[in-house]
Amino acid sequence: VSFTSLFLALTALSTLSLTHTAVRDFFDADLADSLPTTYLVDVQPNQRDTLNNAFPELVLFPNVRARLLAIDGVRIQEAIAAGDPSVNRELGREYNINYRSELLNHETLVAGDWTASRAGTFSVERNFGERTGIHLGSELELLIQGFTVKGTVTSLRETDQRNGLPFFFILGTPADFERFPATWFGYAYHAPERHAELTDEIAANYPNVSVINTYEISQQIEELIGLLVILTMIIVLPTLVLATLLIIALILLSYGDRRRDAARLLAIGATPRWVERLYL
Repeated sequence: VSFTSLFLALTALSTLSLTHTAVRDFFDADLADSLPTTYLVDVQPNQRDTLNNAFPELVLFPNVRARLLAIDGVRIQEAIAAGDPSVNRELGREYNINYRSELLNHETLVAGDWTASRAGTFSVERNFGERTGIHLGSELELLIQGFTVKGTVTSLRETDQRNGLPFFFILGTPADFERFPATWFGYAYHAPERHAELTDEIAANYPNVSVINTYEISQQIEELIGLLVILTMIIVLPTLVLATLLIIALILLSYGDRRRDAARLLAIGATPRWVERLYL
């Protein structure tokens, strides 16, 4: 029992330490290299140019909200309403459809080809396609504000979803989506002073736009993780100390019996080295 308690305490302490180190390194090393310091959400079309002129470092993306009506002839929304288990429930929500002419630096084509000048084509993120049954050549039908947009999946993309940069499950062409009202969202890499300037500008002239400071969020997450580690150690350390003290007490209590056993072995002819090796 004492050795089991000690083992469990040491295992918990080691696992906790490794988890804390891994999470801290992820925030300090991995995300720190690519995570934008600032996100902007819900920028209106008539505000985009003004904001870009004042803050040219902003990277903004158009966003059209749509629902998937059909995939290869399967009526998605009706199938979900009917409880069809073959249709992924994830497809029941609205999606942000992004349209642009070029792929992003952290996007890689893994199948097919992407030509933004071709109307009626889509590029789908590979993992999303595997979850939802969308593959190269699939026919998609989307509903946008009462209008339908149909097209064929001509490429599959792979995106890095752990670097904090925007990624999109479905990418459309400007020819199909520019005619719909869109909002814009994006990111920037700002020093604290520049971020304060952007925040003041947004508060004064763009009350509908939301600004997210990821630096503050990262600090709060790291503080929360540190607090959880301390609380867990408060629970683990007493178990570790008690198990160690119990083992020491057991060794001390058995020490007298061990000495008597050793004397008996020596009396019947055992050598001191043999007895020592036996007990070790």
